[in-house]
Amino acid sequence: RRVLFRSLTPGGLALDLRRATVGTCDAVGLATTGQVRLTGIRVTGDMILRDARLTGNPGDPALLAQPATVDGGLVLTGLRARGEVRLRTARVGQHILLVGAQLENPGGIAFRLTRAQVGASALADELTATGTIRVAGTTIGGELSFRQARIGHPADTALDASGLHAAELSLRTAEPIHGLLDLRHAQIGVLRDDPACWPGQLRMDGLTYQALEPRVPARQRLD
Repeated sequence: RRVLFRSLTPGGLALDLRRATVGTCDAVGLATTGQVRLTGIRVTGDMILRDARLTGNPGDPALLAQPATVDGGLVLTGLRARGEVRLRTARVGQHILLVGAQLENPGGIAFRLTRAQVGASALADELTATGTIRVAGTTIGGELSFRQARIGHPADTALDASGLHAAELSLRTAEPIHGLLDLRHAQIGVLRDDPACWPGQLRMDGLTYQALEPRVPARQRLD
């Protein structure tokens, strides 16, 4: 079932749940035109926006959840968003699932999960993003995965993971990241990658890791 919320005024709100406290937030198939504002929301179970369609106002986030607390999982599988999805300083007790999502914010930030805390993994496999993915300063207890993802912001930073703390990071994308990859001062347990998919622009001053997969000759890594 799809529930449609539409702002009646330019720049208005389609859905406002600021400072709400709920058990489970089930918004499967939600379709909105205008901003979805979840600032200060507390969800004691799961927040589910699977297959949602969010169209934001020009210049404003399509989804604003800054801050937000979700004790369970945050399910954004299949999400289609035009405008920034902003989850800055969010706290998620279990997984964040962005599998198969399509995020569009050309020239800006498509997904912002900065200075956040995620108890388990954040899976963005098969993600397609036009705009910057920013996870700077975030702590992820499990894996941050971009398997078979397509990320592009050629004129700027495509993936900003500076200061990221994660047990595992998978950069086995479907194609080379288009734009700058910033891993400065990130702390990674296991870094999984595909040497063929490294971007042309890379910053990694201060990056530390415990292991690299796959094992390839050091000379190839240095190149």
